[in-house]
Amino acid sequence: ATLLGLERHHGIRAGHFLEHTHRLPELEGRLRCHAHDRAALARLPGRKILLTNAPASYARRVLTALDLAGLFEAIVSIENMRVFGHLRPKPDARMFGVVLARLKLRPSDCVLVEDTLAHQRSARALGLRTVWM
Repeated sequence: ATLLGLERHHGIRAGHFLEHTHRLPELEGRLRCHAHDRAALARLPGRKILLTNAPASYARRVLTALDLAGLFEAIVSIENMRVFGHLRPKPDARMFGVVLARLKLRPSDCVLVEDTLAHQRSARALGLRTVWM
């Protein structure tokens, strides 16, 4: 909500804001992933696509630091969440629909693993299954 308001009401460029707020020096040294979590993720069947309201560069840093980058086929980041020119991050249902169409996926074939219940509600309304993590 903060980013949308900054963009709409104050003319702040989303890319500029995201670049500066996601620099986080020394981030990689603070991240940990347990081997059993990595193995469990690797065993899950199907395609794995990271859908994040963060910028792609940040998502890649995190995945690489956690040694998870090789498990994901793609990253759909906030830069890819514009619908008709307007930024529509999670939980926007229009964005979910556009992303599903771009990836040629049916909602019923997808599972959104998510830590935010509002995002899950939006995805479920479109027919995606959800897992709260």
